[in-house]
Amino acid sequence: MGLNIGILGCGKLGTAFARGLLSHRVVSRESLIVFQRGDGERLERLRNEFGCRVFDAVTPVLSECDVIISSVRPQDFQVAASQLADYILREQLLLSVMAGIKVATISNLLNGHLQIVRSMPNLPVQIGKGANPYVVGSDVSDVNKAMAEKILNSTGVSIELEHEGQLDAVTAISGSGPGYVFTFIQSMLEASRAAGIPEELAISLIAQTISGSLELWLGSPLDIDKLREGMRLKGGTTEAAFEVLEAANWKGNLVRAIFQAHKRAIMLGS
Repeated sequence: MGLNIGILGCGKLGTAFARGLLSHRVVSRESLIVFQRGDGERLERLRNEFGCRVFDAVTPVLSECDVIISSVRPQDFQVAASQLADYILREQLLLSVMAGIKVATISNLLNGHLQIVRSMPNLPVQIGKGANPYVVGSDVSDVNKAMAEKILNSTGVSIELEHEGQLDAVTAISGSGPGYVFTFIQSMLEASRAAGIPEELAISLIAQTISGSLELWLGSPLDIDKLREGMRLKGGTTEAAFEVLEAANWKGNLVRAIFQAHKRAIMLGS
C-alpha cells in the first residue's frame, strides 16, 4: 500500500514538494491531499496541475494521511495548528518545513504530538536539487523517520543533524546560501558586461567555471586552501584580483554576514 501524504500550505515550497513526490512516485495523485487557503481559481489550478484532492481548509480527511507536510508561513502556523489538533492522529508524522518554529513549539501547539521531524530546505528544492537538513523528534518511530527521509530526498538530499541547535547554523549556510552564490554570480556578470563580454557567453563561462570548480574541489585530495592558493601565481591575474578582495576584507565580511544570518535564525526561533 502506498503512502497517503497531505500538504498543508501549497505555496512555492509546498508546490516543490508536491512536484517532487509525484515525479519520484513517492505518492500517487490519488493519495496526495492539498490543504490550501485561497479562491476557487487558485484551488482549481492546483487540482489541474497535481490531479489530487484539494481543500481550502483542514477537514477530517486529514486523518487519512500517513504524513502531513506543514509548509504554511510560520506566522500562520498557530491558527493552522488549532485546526490540525482536532484531526491529527498519534501515529501520524508531521514533517515541518517551516522556518524558525521549534519541535517543542509544534508539539505544544498540537496538544503534545510527538511524531515530528523538522527540516529547513533551501531554494533548489524547486528543481529537485535541495539541501534538506533535518532533525528528528526524540520519540519519532523508525518508520516515520524513514518516511521523512524518503520525502526529503524527493526534492534533493536529506542530511540528518545531531541536534536541533544545529538547524539555525545550517540555515545560515544552506538555507541562505543560494543568496550568497547568486550575489557572487551577479558580480561576475556585472564585471563581464563592463569588459564587453556578450551576455550569453558570460553566462556559459560563469556556469561552467562554477560547476567545474565544485567538481574539482569535491574530487580533489587537496583541501580548499591549497586549491585556492594554487591559483595564486606571483604577478598573475588571480593574484591581482585577490589583492583587491583582500583589501576589502571580502572573505571576512562574508563570514560575518553568515554569522549575522545565524543570529537572525536564532532570533526567529525564539
